[in-house]
This record gives sequence, C-alpha cells and structure tokens, in this order.
Amino acid sequence: MNTVYLGGSPTIISAKSTDGGLTFTDHETGVHGEGGYSVIDQNAADTTNVTMYHTYSNQPNFMGFGRVLTTADAESGNWSRFGCGFGGFFTANGITCPAPVLFYAPLEQGPGNPNTLYFGSDVLYRSANSGVTMAKVSQEPIQTGVPISSIGISPQNDNVRLVGLRNGALFGTITGAVPLLNLDPGNTVPNVPVARTVIDPNSQTTAYVTLSAFGIPNVYRTTNLNAAPPTWTAISGSGANALPQIPINALLVDPSNSANLYAGTDIGVFASTDSGANWAPFGSGLPRVAVFDMLITPAQKLRIATHGRGLWELPLRPLNVITAVSRKIHGSAGTFDIDLPSTGAIGVECRSSGGAHTLVISFSNDVVSGNASLEEGIGSVSGSPTFSGNTMTVNLTGVADVQKVGVSLTGVTDSFAQVLPNTGVTIIFLVGDTVASRAVNSTDVGATKAQSGIAVSSANFRQDVTANGTINATDVGLVKSRSGQSVP
Repeated sequence: MNTVYLGGSPTIISAKSTDGGLTFTDHETGVHGEGGYSVIDQNAADTTNVTMYHTYSNQPNFMGFGRVLTTADAESGNWSRFGCGFGGFFTANGITCPAPVLFYAPLEQGPGNPNTLYFGSDVLYRSANSGVTMAKVSQEPIQTGVPISSIGISPQNDNVRLVGLRNGALFGTITGAVPLLNLDPGNTVPNVPVARTVIDPNSQTTAYVTLSAFGIPNVYRTTNLNAAPPTWTAISGSGANALPQIPINALLVDPSNSANLYAGTDIGVFASTDSGANWAPFGSGLPRVAVFDMLITPAQKLRIATHGRGLWELPLRPLNVITAVSRKIHGSAGTFDIDLPSTGAIGVECRSSGGAHTLVISFSNDVVSGNASLEEGIGSVSGSPTFSGNTMTVNLTGVADVQKVGVSLTGVTDSFAQVLPNTGVTIIFLVGDTVASRAVNSTDVGATKAQSGIAVSSANFRQDVTANGTINATDVGLVKSRSGQSVP
C-alpha cells in the first residue's frame, strides 16, 4: 500500500499521498485545530475500503477522534467524530467529560477484525466496533488528576495492555482485567512523562517503555510482564554505544527479529541489533530532527515521521555481500555448494565440469542489477548475471584448471537503489583437491577411496569430483591423475 497520510496543524490530516510520499494533496482542510495521533485499521482488503482514525486537540471538557471508512471519504466534512463536549461537535460514544487529558491524547489499536481501538484520558477506553462505542477498561481515574500519555497493546493478544502516565507511572494487565495493576510499584522507571509503551510483537511478556526527559536513561525493558510486578531494566547502552539522554519519542521492534530496535529521538533515529545493549545512529541523510513515529514497510524500509521535516524512508540494511558459493548439481544426489569466503582461506573448487562453473552471490537486500567480469585468471563470464531475490548468479566458461580466479562485481544495485561499492569473489580451481589444501596428493586420493560407494551427501560431496551423483573408481582415478598439482 502506497497511500500515506500526514497529520498536522492547522488541519488535522493535512495531506494525502497515493505514491508512497512523492506527492501530496490537501485533506480535511475544513476542520481546524491541532492534529494528534493517527491510526489505520490493518484489515483492509484493498486501498479504498480503509478505516482510518485521527485525534483532534483535546481539553478536559472536550475530547475525541475522527473516523472515515473509505479513502474517498477522507476529505473535508466527511469525517465522523466521536467523543464528548464541544457543543455537539462529537457524537457520544462512551467517552466522558470533563477529565484530565493530554492535548495530544493517545490513540492506539490492538489486534482483531476490526482492530480494537484504544483512547486515553485519565481512564483507558476500548472499542471493538470501530469507535462507535468506547468501554472503560480501567479504573477511573487510574491516578487522580494524571492523564494517560501512552498506550501499548500486544499485537498477539488484545488482553495484554500497558499504559504509561504523564507522571511516569505504569499500569497494565495481561488478562484484560479491571482494575489495571501498578506495574512499577518500586519506581524503577523514573517518574517523568512516559512517551511510549510498546509490547514486543513476538512476545506477550516483553515490553518497552520510553521516557520524555533529559539527563537520564530513557528506554526500559521487561521480559516478565506477566510477573507481579515485572522487572524493569534500562537498555540505553553505555559509552560510545549509548543512546543520548534525550527524549525518546518513539520505539519500534522489528517484527522479523525482536533483537532489532529503533528509537526515535529528538535528534533522529538510533538502532540496536542486540536488544538494546548497544546503539548507533541509523542511516544517513536523515536530518537531526525529532522523530515521533516509525514503521517497517513490506519492502523492508524504515518509514520515519518527523516533527517539521515530513516523512522519510531509509532501507533497513545497507547493501553488503553475505555469502558467495560455487554451485553444482550432482545428478540425483542434489545441489551442493562450496563456500567462497571473503576473508581467510580462499575457497577451492575441486570438481570437474569442463571449464563451466556457476557462482551464486547472496546479498543483504534484494538485488536487481549489476555486472561481473574476470579480473584475474583464464576464463570468462558467460552472458549477463541473473538476479532472483537477494541472489546474483554468475556463469563462468572456459575456466582453466590449476589457477586462482578473481571475479569483479560492479554496479550491483538493490531494490532500494543502493549501489554496492565494487567488490570481488576469489576462487581457486584445482580438480581433485578434495580436502581444500591447494594441493592434490595422497590425502585426497585416500579421502576419495574412503567414500567410494557411499551415497553423496553434504558431508562427502567434494569426493564426487565428477559431480555426477556417485563416488566410485572414476572419481578415484581422476584424483590420482591430478596428484602433484597445486596452486601457491
């Protein structure tokens, strides 16, 4: 889905893009006020019938949100408004006034179809019918005179809820029960405004809290949210690998790998690949600006919403070579690869194939184009490389035996338009060197004899030097005929 909405002031949802953010058109221009949170139901079957919500500016005597059920309705005057107060501006739905509430009242969604919807004043509200009715699912108030500043709901279980208050208190439930329990009675987490409460998308018992303060660690984690009470630990790193002690306005857990965390700070995005033990600035080109929200797109880009500098997208991973192999089909025994490391001992291709070989290079991202050529050795690249997902296949022809070959990769470009710096793959071709010692000798003959008659597998495919799926006297004879050859 390439539809993107921007919230802001003086309009609420101020702009819409249908091309992934390249161009925007004005939206909701007839309603004025401060824009707050936006939520899009994730059950849409297409890009037209989409349920969307946004909050307005809130005060103790009026609060609520707008909703449309289609993108066509996301225009001025078409939003249904639910809440309380403001002289009939809102349709009553169970939210009650007056009550302490943040100017930007938190709005969050949970799992389900439709997604459940949550709203916070000094009480937590929940709707299972797209906001038409909001039920109170906490004590009222949670704490006297203190509004909710953050709502976190488990994507796996709607009953697992964690709310943060403006004074730093944490309350929640793992069963959907009321009242919510105090989840930090010992005040391990500092008593400053809670910016975000996030429950790991892959674990109902792992949760994160971020704070809006200066001069203190601002990210905390628990891995036992089901305990009474949970144990909270600061995960802001240390030394050169620490998060700056500034407000953390957003936190994202990578759904594909929970060890990957992204923190939206007042000066940009920081990332951790080890569950918060170490942090580093993420990406290049992003301005030093407050980041208020983030998500990972299906194309594996980090989409970043900033305060004042619009939307940004950055690839999650730089383009790198992950592995390179020499690949051959061994008849009915299957396909087997010889590793070609980029460092350390050079990989040795010991199998005979008339000078024709196939190299398969895997990258950190999907790749779409690039070139290959021989920069060292006798042989040539046959045709153009082919690309599938994150792999690039290079076919070689006329490759002489008993030599080292260097294959140069140039202009390799991924689906994010990142271009890999010129790099290369080095391989030694030495038929019969079944133990990869860079010399063919009695050790190789003995190893091949020992496997003769045994089915070809990942443990012994190097002894199938004819790559026909069987190890027999032919393989032994070929190794013997090459005995004495070596590559320095």
